[in-house]
Amino acid sequence: MIRNIAILVHGLWSGGAERIAGLLSKELAKTYNVYLFLFGARNIVYDYGGTIVDVGAGRTYDKNIEKYKKKYHIDCAISFLANMNLLNVMTKDVERVIVSVRCIQSVYEPSYAMDTAVIRNLYQYVDTIVACAEGVRFDLLHNYQVPGNMTKTIYNFIDKEEIVRKSQEELPDEAQVFLQGADFFLNVGRLHPQKNQRRLILQFSRFHAANPQVKLLILGSGESYDDLTAYIEEQGLAEFIRILPFTKNPFAYMKRAKALILSSRYEGLPNVVLEAMTLACPVIATDCLSGPRELLMGELDYEKKLGALEICDRGILVCDERTEDDGTTQYMARAMEMIYSSETMVKGFKDNSLKYMEEYTNQRILNQWIDVVNECVNVDKISTRAKEEQRLQSAKHIVIYGAGMVGKEVFRQLSSRYKISCFVISERKEGEDECLGIPIYGIAELAYSPDDTLVVIGVGRNHLYGVFNKLREYNYTQITFPYLD
Repeated sequence: MIRNIAILVHGLWSGGAERIAGLLSKELAKTYNVYLFLFGARNIVYDYGGTIVDVGAGRTYDKNIEKYKKKYHIDCAISFLANMNLLNVMTKDVERVIVSVRCIQSVYEPSYAMDTAVIRNLYQYVDTIVACAEGVRFDLLHNYQVPGNMTKTIYNFIDKEEIVRKSQEELPDEAQVFLQGADFFLNVGRLHPQKNQRRLILQFSRFHAANPQVKLLILGSGESYDDLTAYIEEQGLAEFIRILPFTKNPFAYMKRAKALILSSRYEGLPNVVLEAMTLACPVIATDCLSGPRELLMGELDYEKKLGALEICDRGILVCDERTEDDGTTQYMARAMEMIYSSETMVKGFKDNSLKYMEEYTNQRILNQWIDVVNECVNVDKISTRAKEEQRLQSAKHIVIYGAGMVGKEVFRQLSSRYKISCFVISERKEGEDECLGIPIYGIAELAYSPDDTLVVIGVGRNHLYGVFNKLREYNYTQITFPYLD
């Protein structure tokens, strides 16, 4: 029987996943003893339930997580985001482990090769993987060969009452001065290439040529601010497009906008679409992996090819093609024109969105989480450490990546039980021929077949991403992490 649940997340001060973790803890705390394992208990701004446990930072937090799981007799541990998912799996003992995947992993490659290695090597020890959307689940099944029976899709919690309440506030003076009562389209999101506001600006310029009275507001902060501002100037639209900083109340804008436009290249489950639908704000969105096609048309099959422009029950989907970036095609601009010129279409979107959101309840989402927690009860109990020991026992060649302090400690603790074939490093320098009596090879010199070789990671966390990129480059995909006493 599940009594004590740990929820592992970096913090409760910013981020969509962190907000969802806080809301989940609040709901689960009504039924279970909930402990929130955080990297720091400072600057908490999101609602939460249960007890905060500060697991610290630095090299000891994995040990602290292991310690606190035992101290609080954790029966089930739920983690959010890649780093916490890794730590949750590595510290797995007899408790049930659930990891929540919040985005499309495959679009990050090759820069996130470490996360890919974690999914392929360690997620096999997870009891359940919860994807925040069917598109995320599709990515795990088709690009990482995660078994389908290990995965569930659970959508995000959303506070509809707060959204409606905040939507009734007045727009800030800066926005009112800019708009001067004009109709406007709205984009909400980080200023980042992922969100692809540059495409939106170009497509709006095409629409604006025939509709000069309409404006565009972009709400967000981020690294692309200077680039986007310069692009707006280049298009001659400084009087008609304004970027305003991130705000905790985008809902007042959504309530008044002609439509919310999501121009992203990829998403997990875009909460901003759910928020807009709550306020009956029409939505135009790219058909990206993942989320929009699920929310706007109820299509869960990501192998199905959609048209370049799809008029859905609850909004308009446009293709995520590079031709939209250079203006060769103008489907997004055409969608703006449809929204702007057809009151009948807009009314249908509004009515259908409100009906959908009436049935979208936090209680239903909570029940799905509780089902996942309880499904884990009958799973055989075996720790990640024990399963990794089995891999070591069956490996033809065991090599340790890293010959520094961490690598040497890994060797000392493993060599009494297993034959270590060699150390491997990214690039061997002259004179680096052996360490502790066994040879050192550069990764390019390693002659063992990747199929027969298990690589034990023997470097500090600061070097992990570089190591995983090197291993990926040379096709070494069988990877394990050491358990140091």
